[in-house]
Amino acid sequence: MIKNAINQLEIRVIESTDKVVKFDFFIDNLELDKMLNIDRLSDMRFCDFDLDIFKVDDQKFPNYNRLDSVKSTVDVFLGNTKPTNQFLTDRIVLYRCHCGCDYCGVISFKIDFDQTYIYWSEIRFELDDESQTDEVKSIETLWFDKIQYVEEFKNFRNRYCV
Repeated sequence: MIKNAINQLEIRVIESTDKVVKFDFFIDNLELDKMLNIDRLSDMRFCDFDLDIFKVDDQKFPNYNRLDSVKSTVDVFLGNTKPTNQFLTDRIVLYRCHCGCDYCGVISFKIDFDQTYIYWSEIRFELDDESQTDEVKSIETLWFDKIQYVEEFKNFRNRYCV
């Protein structure tokens, strides 16, 4: 990996109501969605984010536990679980369509780990046919101090997934 500068990762609340708490990643104090030239709160193509917490209708979805889903997502970001998506690639999905379907197109990335750093690479728009869009800006690589990164996700889990 080519290293430019260590990035600082934070997971912050960007919207909160009595029904939903929405989060986004902040990289060096900048919202990741803005870095990618999208607005996940207003663009229905990219408004679904796997760390968002919301109440699910227990009668319509009696076997779905949102907090379990969020915990599983945290495990993927920490490398404890292999990434999965509907394209059957090893890419982690950051943002997807409001319907939750990856086939509408997603923004995703590859993750790599070493003893000291965690790398997010090829952060870009993805469709199953590998087509691109000029609307979404791609980011080649972000790299994070492993200790800070893991601590951020542990703090998120302890605060919101209990």
